[in-house]
Amino acid sequence: LNMSNIFEKIGGEAAVDAVVECFYGKNTTDPRVKQFFGSIDLPKLKNHQRRFITQVTGGAKLYSGRTMKAAHNHLRLTNAHFNAIADNLQSAMEELKVAPEHIKEIMAVVETTRGDIVNTPDEQ
Repeated sequence: LNMSNIFEKIGGEAAVDAVVECFYGKNTTDPRVKQFFGSIDLPKLKNHQRRFITQVTGGAKLYSGRTMKAAHNHLRLTNAHFNAIADNLQSAMEELKVAPEHIKEIMAVVETTRGDIVNTPDEQ
């Protein structure tokens, strides 16, 4: 995937900021995943997320945080949790009128992180 122009096409830093705010608004109120955000340093997490999205969409290489695996290892995350978070990100981008083709490309990158984030089998 060539993400080099997506950052500018979606509106640059202002758009990433808006998506991150909307995304965490959804995550912190979503009964499927809100338990993961209750006692977390949300401003710090949002900052990491902004840097990560900026980098994966072709903006500046700002993200210097832990690997996805290390950052999520202490959480018991299932495929259902991953899907809920991914739904919230896609929904945030749709609400903010990010073009469907850009959403599709960004979500394809998100999907590549599933193996590093999901670490617990889904409950039967």
